[in-house]
Amino acid sequence: MNFDLTEDQKMVQDMVQKLAKSYEERSIDTSIDQDLAAELGANGLLGVCANPELGGSGLDLLSLAICVHELAQVDAAAAVVLAAHNALTAMNANSEAFFVDDVPAFGPGIPFSNETPFAADEGDRWTVHGTGLVANPFGAKQAAVLASTNGNVGLFLVPLQESDSQTPMGLRGANWSTVTFSGVSAECLSNNVDLKAAQTAVAAAAVGIARAGLHEGLAYASERVQFGKPLTKFQATQFKLANMATEIDAAWLMVQAAASVAAPESEATSALRFASRVANATVDEALQLHGGYGYTAEYPIERLYRDAKMFLPAQ
Repeated sequence: MNFDLTEDQKMVQDMVQKLAKSYEERSIDTSIDQDLAAELGANGLLGVCANPELGGSGLDLLSLAICVHELAQVDAAAAVVLAAHNALTAMNANSEAFFVDDVPAFGPGIPFSNETPFAADEGDRWTVHGTGLVANPFGAKQAAVLASTNGNVGLFLVPLQESDSQTPMGLRGANWSTVTFSGVSAECLSNNVDLKAAQTAVAAAAVGIARAGLHEGLAYASERVQFGKPLTKFQATQFKLANMATEIDAAWLMVQAAASVAAPESEATSALRFASRVANATVDEALQLHGGYGYTAEYPIERLYRDAKMFLPAQ
């Protein structure tokens, strides 16, 4: 399999790197920067795989994974929202239900919860029941929710009414809330969706967090002096950093393989499970390299540690 990036993929990678870099100095633990969202939309990155006639870019799944991976290294919450929005538009690529050339028209219901809503076909309408965790950083009035449908997973557009605001351990900038659906009428966009795009995109976010963790761990270990030399001069530290880098590269290769056209959904599932484990193992090791400082908000590794924990249910 050839993993060389195409010219379009290189262009997307460069674009997102520049966008992310321009926002990396701001506070990203309380909200997603609205200007960043607007720029992502203006550049077609809220509909990477969507139909160009609807404002999307019409690119492949690997291009989406690259976008999410690059953004996650700076702002994991924004990356997860970007992943969810794009995955949902990819599931329903020809629908006008979503705005892909501007900020999202909906809050994506993201499966970071042990509870899965279910949908019932009432004949003339669908109703959604249960509780969902919704990321809604843009104040949307409706949510795109994944719900079980007799053994399958369907995609439904549900009005957002009352919700309980949540402050989770990580990914706080996504403006989380718990929404209870009590037989609410919903528009069925599909009663049997392929989760490959969603799993691949979220796996890419996990790899991005891991790569950011490695960067922070290496930077601190290069500066921290013990016994007259930097931590990076000690063989034990070198082994740790080498293992972290190896697992991150392996996880990214799995994401690239899952993003290929021929790959089945099961490869995306495996990539997500492995990338989630690598993200948590990497940021944990990087935090240990920081010593006590790793537990303070003074260093980004503290936030990365919390963000990575939100991927644990994927394991």
